[in-house]
Amino acid sequence: MGDFFQTAFRIVKGIFPLHVHDPKEAERWQWSISMVVFGLLVAFLLNVAAAYGLMPPLWYAPEAQFKKLDAQTDSLTAQVTGIARDVDMTLKLDLGKEMRDNQLNRCTSQSSQERQNLSNIIDTEEQYYFNRFGIYYQLPQCDQL
Repeated sequence: MGDFFQTAFRIVKGIFPLHVHDPKEAERWQWSISMVVFGLLVAFLLNVAAAYGLMPPLWYAPEAQFKKLDAQTDSLTAQVTGIARDVDMTLKLDLGKEMRDNQLNRCTSQSSQERQNLSNIIDTEEQYYFNRFGIYYQLPQCDQL
């Protein structure tokens, strides 16, 4: 780690102007400044070229992976939506069958207490059906069963 800081210090020290009148040192300092200016110019031009789309950005490969993940996410979202629709349809059919069965039991029941209990159960199921699906389930009358 000490070598890194020594090298960095030598590079930074090479940028500052010299107080020595040795022509060789002055030429070395000029080359150092020229390389720093050239490096900054290249970095600036690469940044501008990437901003205007003249070259692919350095993060192009991960961007392609993100697009691939977005496509997979869209596919999974569509699958989950389809499954949710299937579950809703199954729930709708099962709840309708359960209400019809309770209606049939209510119609054939001999006891008024049992009929009242089944009526309460059917009312609760109808309310749940309406809250879940936004429509009322049309139960058939006793003579239609």
